[in-house]
Amino acid sequence: MRPDTEKLEISHNELAVIADALETQQKILMLQADAGTPEARQRLNAVKRLLGRLSTVKPKPVRAWTMPGLGGFRMRRLSS
Repeated sequence: MRPDTEKLEISHNELAVIADALETQQKILMLQADAGTPEARQRLNAVKRLLGRLSTVKPKPVRAWTMPGLGGFRMRRLSS
């Protein structure tokens, strides 16, 4: 059963900061869990679940493409 949820308005930049912080926290918790701290293992699992949910809402990165005949000149496609 999922806990009660609330809808929040978060920008893509804010979401990226949160995801980066959680990835850092995941690395720390992995070290603590490897050292045998049971609380760290539980927290690590919670962080992994949350990162999995965040990865489904992350915007897709903009891919660069090249135009033939421009000598490898790279252009970025603008997303709307």
